[in-house]
Amino acid sequence: MEHVWPSCVADCAAIVGLHPDEPTEAIVQAALAHGRPFAVVPCCAFGRLFQPRKMASGGGVRKQSAFVAYLQEKDPRIRRTRLPFAGKSEGHPWSEEVCQAAAWGGHLDVLEWALEQGCPWDWRVVVEAAALGERSCVQEWARTRATIDARLGESECALASDG
Repeated sequence: MEHVWPSCVADCAAIVGLHPDEPTEAIVQAALAHGRPFAVVPCCAFGRLFQPRKMASGGGVRKQSAFVAYLQEKDPRIRRTRLPFAGKSEGHPWSEEVCQAAAWGGHLDVLEWALEQGCPWDWRVVVEAAALGERSCVQEWARTRATIDARLGESECALASDG
């Protein structure tokens, strides 16, 4: 599978796997190796098929919740959230690059939804991504949000408002 991915991954803004079954870990590894944001909704751990998987603690990975934790151990930027639908909707690791990809694509609705769900972000990354993608609506949104975001320091707010 990896021999096909380099050409595909090089041109994509993000990698998404919704219930990808066996390739879940390969999706995460490819995204991390190529510096691409990703989102996966792992369905099953396939404990018998992938017996060598071990948690940092040494424990096995047999259940879906352990599999999600195992994936999160691969990179400290990976986050988990709950998606707004029934079924397997938890265990959706992501990193701050999800916001960057949404900004680059001009998908303000996706960007706002990701932030509402607790996706990590940095307004400078979003503005830079929007500039590269020539998405002025996302740039303006990020600047406005940065100026009123109480989590940012005064110097960062001043930089954001200077444009």
